[in-house]
Amino acid sequence: MSPLHRRPQQWNLAPQVQCLSLQEPRFKRSLLWLHFERPMDQFRAGRTLVTEVLQQGCRRHPSRLHLVRAMEEAYGAQTALHGRRRGDVQEITLAMQWTSGRFLPAGEDLCPTVLNLGKELLEDPRRGDGGEPFVAEVVERERQNLLRRIRNLRDHRGQYAAERFRERMCAGEPCALPLTGTEEEVTALAASDLEQARSEIADRASVSAIYVGSEDPESIREFLSSWFGTRQDRQALPPPVLAEAPPQLREYFDPLEVEQAHFCFGFRFPPPADSESTEALSLANQVFGGGPSSRLFQVVREQKSLAYSIYSLIRTVKGHLIVGAGIDPASYEAVLDSVFEQAKLVAEGGFSDAELETARIHLIQDLRRIPDSASDWATFMDRERWLNLNRTPAERIRVLEQLNREQVMEAAQQWQADTAYLLSPADQKSRLECLS
Repeated sequence: MSPLHRRPQQWNLAPQVQCLSLQEPRFKRSLLWLHFERPMDQFRAGRTLVTEVLQQGCRRHPSRLHLVRAMEEAYGAQTALHGRRRGDVQEITLAMQWTSGRFLPAGEDLCPTVLNLGKELLEDPRRGDGGEPFVAEVVERERQNLLRRIRNLRDHRGQYAAERFRERMCAGEPCALPLTGTEEEVTALAASDLEQARSEIADRASVSAIYVGSEDPESIREFLSSWFGTRQDRQALPPPVLAEAPPQLREYFDPLEVEQAHFCFGFRFPPPADSESTEALSLANQVFGGGPSSRLFQVVREQKSLAYSIYSLIRTVKGHLIVGAGIDPASYEAVLDSVFEQAKLVAEGGFSDAELETARIHLIQDLRRIPDSASDWATFMDRERWLNLNRTPAERIRVLEQLNREQVMEAAQQWQADTAYLLSPADQKSRLECLS
């Protein structure tokens, strides 16, 4: 069987606990991602901070240095906790990676060692000498690190623009909240709040496990079942908030001294209902702004020289199509007009057959490369889980190969303009609303 036809095993280990597993003997290193998912809500700051605190040591390895040494002794294995926003969901991931047993000296097996260490990070943290939930100096150090990240966001212009744009376009939706929390929220967190956040992640979050490697998946299943299988009260995630586009385009301007203005634009669309419409959306986006051969790149950047860089991406579950560009502030109106022009062109089928085929080939080539990498396999499996489609790469390729021009047009015809945003020097003349 071609690797492209491989379908992962899927196990439901307990209510709101699932595991996707794919055994591949070719991979020297095995990986396991455990996604703990909770809504983006008022507790997100505590989850973010406790994630940083937990990585500084557990009871058996009480400092970051002890953890690093333990990983070095395990032939360079890796364990890490990190968080991200995924639509209206805050996702905390415990990522583990280790050298598979068949590549080690006879009799050595790192799998249980690394799995148990990962579990200890979350379940058995280092406590304070006086019985406090965490070591006070560690909490304060990581709090100050997080506060610096929040305060320094403006120095990362592209990221700052993307955050401000999301706040405007998605105001009132969970995804508009800052993942880290605000300075005030982080400052107010007590050690008891962090312990509550840790307990919530460990005991009440929805859990999705993604495993790829040469180890026997049954050993992974047994470990996860023993860890998660006894709890029956994990909480399901609420459905995503799907807002409608406004009757007229909303435009916002943020003043900030920048060498290059940052332009963002958002369309909304109804999330696709099946595999065919999902791939039609992907192909339409690829034609529109998904790469160097796209309409936005070729016309706005190459032909008109209106942008230093420009691209588009889709957030399928939320129904968002986002355009991002680095531009000269004086080019705002021309870039805005060009985005509308190119979206209309895709919706009306004004692209060439060659453009359509180039976009199709790009997406298919990306899918054909998946079996070469454990992390690419895991990313593919995780995306299919998130979309609730659970296809193989071959199934996606087959759908892409069969899509026609009319289906791509139909996908683009659902894009509805929502919000335009520009981060630009304060003295730039603009008809945009100025936000303080």
